[in-house]
Amino acid sequence: MLARRPCVTTDVGQIRAAVGDAAVVVPPDDIDALTAALAALVNDAAARRRLGDRAATLAHRPFDVRRTVAEIVAIYRAALDQAKAGRISSA
Repeated sequence: MLARRPCVTTDVGQIRAAVGDAAVVVPPDDIDALTAALAALVNDAAARRRLGDRAATLAHRPFDVRRTVAEIVAIYRAALDQAKAGRISSA
């Protein structure tokens, strides 16, 4: 994904949730669906670029410092709000 290449994966576990629209997801053990997905990408340069761009964006996301700091700040604010409302102990 970091290499900005399109990905094709099978729909097992939490893969679909993890990749979102950054990959083509096919049913497990379905060679026809896998073959069709790969053939579609071989024949569509725009789709390869689009999926590659989405994959790279998704792969870089966890490492974005601004995003990480914003998420940590949101967690602390939520905890403070709960403490002020008396829902959690401040001790």
